[in-house]
Amino acid sequence: MAISGVGSNARTELLRYQRRLDADTAARDTAARAVDQDNDAIARAQKAARRELQSRGNKGGLVDVTV
Repeated sequence: MAISGVGSNARTELLRYQRRLDADTAARDTAARAVDQDNDAIARAQKAARRELQSRGNKGGLVDVTV
């Protein structure tokens, strides 16, 4: 970021906002990774539930729990 030709107070404020933006961006990226991990976990759980239902269905007594 080019901030030459800007007054000292404005430069300080710009740098402060840039640090805040960097921190906000890092927090957003961390939250996005957590959401992705949750989505992956949900998909794995759904696959496991389907396998279990298929297994029970093959033995008889299938219970449909789809929503």
